Amino acid sequence: MIAFVSGKVAAAGPDGAVIDVHGVGMAVQCTPATIAGLRVGEDAHVRRSPGSGSARTRTCRRRWSSGRTR
Repeated sequence: MIAFVSGKVAAAGPDGAVIDVHGVGMAVQCTPATIAGLRVGEDAHVRRSPGSGSARTRTCRRRWSSGRTR
């Protein structure tokens, strides 16, 4: 199970994002609020939300550089 993904945002779309993790593009499904906070080219740390179901229904939250979670 993957607990989190950290790296540069390579792309963001209506239902998810691609995070570049040392040259590997990891596609993650995220909530609209999370996607709104992601910017292509910026660092991001997205983690699996507690209590989420299968891989298709996982949601992610972004950890901001200040350490707070949105």
